[in-house]
Amino acid sequence: MENYKNTIKKRIVIMTVVCLVVVSVYVVNLFHDFGTVNENFSDYIKGFQLGLIIVLVIFMIGLMRKYFIALKNEQSLKKLFFEETDERARMISEKTGGNVIIACALCILIAGIIAGYFNEIIFFTLTGCCLFLLVTRKVLKLYYRGKY
Repeated sequence: MENYKNTIKKRIVIMTVVCLVVVSVYVVNLFHDFGTVNENFSDYIKGFQLGLIIVLVIFMIGLMRKYFIALKNEQSLKKLFFEETDERARMISEKTGGNVIIACALCILIAGIIAGYFNEIIFFTLTGCCLFLLVTRKVLKLYYRGKY
């Protein structure tokens, strides 16, 4: 369990660094105006980025809270450990593409946001592709949870 505690502590540090980097990049982006084709669409992209950042930060703070609670309570730590090492959950995750689909969706979303500064159609296309990947993964996950 001591190795798992160290893993949880490393995750907390990584999430803190990611939150700080994401927020600082957004603040720099606010003060540096990248050239766009349409000024109104530039505001739309900045709003979209702000929404994504808020969701990401809230999600990471929730996970860090869960990890802090687990570190303080041995019973919660064991429960979290068993949730993460559950063979059924791992099999379902593998059947739905694992973390590869999430990583691809994240890369597509980042590319869409960057491309949005140059072309609106590419932004909407890549954002739609990202949504399609995530929704498909969720549907498959629900299907396999019922099947297994």
